Order: sequence, then C-alpha cells, then structure tokens
Amino acid sequence: MKSYIAIIALVLTGCTLTNTPNETVEKKSTPIKKQIIETVKNESISLTVLTNPSGSQVKVMNIKPKYYPGMELKKGKYDVLVTKLGFKPKRMWIDITKAIVIHATLVEEISNDESLMKII
Repeated sequence: MKSYIAIIALVLTGCTLTNTPNETVEKKSTPIKKQIIETVKNESISLTVLTNPSGSQVKVMNIKPKYYPGMELKKGKYDVLVTKLGFKPKRMWIDITKAIVIHATLVEEISNDESLMKII
C-alpha cells in the first residue's frame, strides 16, 4: 500500500520512478538555507540623500556610478559629498547596512564683502 501511495505522489508531482519501490531515491539539491543566505549577502541597499537647499549636488566619492536618489549599493562605507554654489560643502562617511535616507543641510557661505557690511 505504501509503495502505491509513493508512486501516486511521484506521478502527481511530475516525477518518474525508474527504480523499484523498495530502493531509496537519492536527492541532489542545494540546501535552502544556503540559498537564502547567499541571496541576503548579495542584496542591494538603497541610498537617498535629501538636501537643503534643494538642488544641491550629491556625489558618492568612492564609487564610479553617478548618484541618483534611491540608488542601489552593497553594504559598506561610502564617502558622500554634498555641494551647492554659495554654500559650504558637506562631506560625510556613511556606513550602509540597510536602506537609508540622509538629510544634509548646507550652511551658506559669507563672502568678504558681506562680512564687512555686517561689521559696519
């Protein structure tokens, strides 16, 4: 009776049985745990930098691809530079371990002419 149930199960799953019902069938497959771990290790993580003032330029200095909001990166440390004309640049190292949104606020530069006007 057990051998009939095994044959019916194999037929329903689309497998064929080439050996006798009393022989064992050897499985050759990769463990699922290993496949899941490999997928997690290779997973990309998104980086978004929100800037104030808007329209500031964002560069990730230690990679070649140009930055875009939500860009996919691997886990690691990244050198991020935010710049805009008339503002002091802001540079920071970010250790990315999960999806992240960074808020970068730049400070306005004061030219020598403006600083003299404030003193008078």
